[in-house]
Amino acid sequence: MASLFDPGLPLNPLEPWIADLSDDQSQTATGIVAELVQEFLHEFRFAGLHDDRTILLDTADGRLGLHQIGDGFQSLIAFIGDLLYQVTNIFEELHDPLSARGQFLIDSVGNELHPRLQRRLLDFLEIRLPNMQIVVTTQSLVISQQSPENALHYCIRRDGAMKIEQFEGEPRKLRLNQLMMTEAFGDGT
Repeated sequence: MASLFDPGLPLNPLEPWIADLSDDQSQTATGIVAELVQEFLHEFRFAGLHDDRTILLDTADGRLGLHQIGDGFQSLIAFIGDLLYQVTNIFEELHDPLSARGQFLIDSVGNELHPRLQRRLLDFLEIRLPNMQIVVTTQSLVISQQSPENALHYCIRRDGAMKIEQFEGEPRKLRLNQLMMTEAFGDGT
């Protein structure tokens, strides 16, 4: 919760966290991380931890350390790791922490992700966190387009005051250029 209110706080580093867990906890956490990485990032397979506590991934180019892949992928894996860290610490008594109930708030989600990954992000979060209400902010047309009907809201200035409006229609049925021409993205003409 602290990171929600302090933008200077970094994500919890995944590699030291997993390495510092007990063997049983680490096996469970690495299993979940491996499953999530494989499910969302089809390009990689989680290969385990190296002796120096770095995460190893099997890629089309062979086995690489986490620090050797692109920044966008590293950011996403760090996001997955921080998500898992926060959920397991808050709901440590649960056998399956991803089934916990609650609210999950993410600011500026997906801005650093490749559009292909942006397309999968909301469905991935909804499937992996089925009991969480997920609230995201984004400036990404691609992520906004993935919103189900009645889920997309936007800020607009009307009569000198900021208002939050609900997007009319279903963004998933619009092409990106059509969505960009709506009032939600500043045009609306």
